[in-house]
Amino acid sequence: YVLSATEGNTHGASVFNLTSTGTFHPVYSFQPYVNVFTLVEDTNGELYGPGASPQNSFYFSLRLSGKGLQEYPFAPRWSSGGGRTIVAPTGELYDLAGYVPTQGPETWAIDRIAKGGKITTLHQFSGSDGAPNPSANLVYGPDSNIYSIGNQIYGGVSPGFIYRITPSGACSKLLDFPSFPQLANLPFILASDGN
Repeated sequence: YVLSATEGNTHGASVFNLTSTGTFHPVYSFQPYVNVFTLVEDTNGELYGPGASPQNSFYFSLRLSGKGLQEYPFAPRWSSGGGRTIVAPTGELYDLAGYVPTQGPETWAIDRIAKGGKITTLHQFSGSDGAPNPSANLVYGPDSNIYSIGNQIYGGVSPGFIYRITPSGACSKLLDFPSFPQLANLPFILASDGN
């Protein structure tokens, strides 16, 4: 499946499937001005992802046939923080979410999204936590914890760290980097050996 960008006032983001023989089929087109940031397939065979329109931000679910679109809205001023949505083996989704206030710095959180669309904040980062790096992937570990990379100060210019969020929402730093490179994207994966 392929996700296209929004096309302004003519089409929103679109989902296509691409067969192994190179055949390209439209599956679903969102309303004009709707952006979708990433696309994942859940354990139930449905497509999920975060999106935004001029009015609100939301997670969506969509059957592979393009039918059954459901949207689950964020609380006001919250949205997906970079489209880092992942699917746990349990079928729940996890994502980095950001809150943009009218004044002051952004706030970051890790959200858990149930199959029925309920959005729960698993952990909201505080100043003492540092900030998650929105360019870094989230990883769901074999221990049911979420792992990723953060910075002491948002923006990637301060020493970084690897953090863990437990299923109950507790956050801890596992490793502090002595210095932090300026990278556009921070690859972070779970390998087949569990590391």
